[in-house]
Amino acid sequence: MLHIYHGDGKGKTTAAFGLAMRQMGYQKKILIVQFLKDGDSGEMMYIEQSKNVLCLTSKMPKMFYFQLPKEDQKIVKENQEDLLKEAMRLGKDFDYIVLDECLDAIQLHILQEEDVISFIEHYKDKEIVMTGRNPSEQIKERADYVTEMKMEKHPFQKHITARKGVEY
Repeated sequence: MLHIYHGDGKGKTTAAFGLAMRQMGYQKKILIVQFLKDGDSGEMMYIEQSKNVLCLTSKMPKMFYFQLPKEDQKIVKENQEDLLKEAMRLGKDFDYIVLDECLDAIQLHILQEEDVISFIEHYKDKEIVMTGRNPSEQIKERADYVTEMKMEKHPFQKHITARKGVEY
């Protein structure tokens, strides 16, 4: 079944990892693929210690993608495409697959939506979670669960930067 956690609010990745923890309780095999993130977060540090969990990430520049020079954008795009290809190759061995920030990678044209849909169709017998913003109607139609996280208030609005252990 396909789960989508999307929107401008906090908690999309947290929800995906919460469901991963539930799966871990039943000794399910978990694949977590983080797009546009370098894997340097509290939840990744914790979950990587668990058996039956494989996390795929790649190095990411400290700048936003749209701020990068074209050559660096090309490298990031290739790295993110490679993550999806690796997930496609390995996915058969897992019960639960998280494609974290996948929707944002599609929005930025880093991943091709057709490739992601192909992944979803190929692994429709698995539990798949996608996070990010603005899922297309094509993707939402394939989903069994769609949850929108809506921001009403956030410390960022007061110029408070991301805090270790809370936002990452």
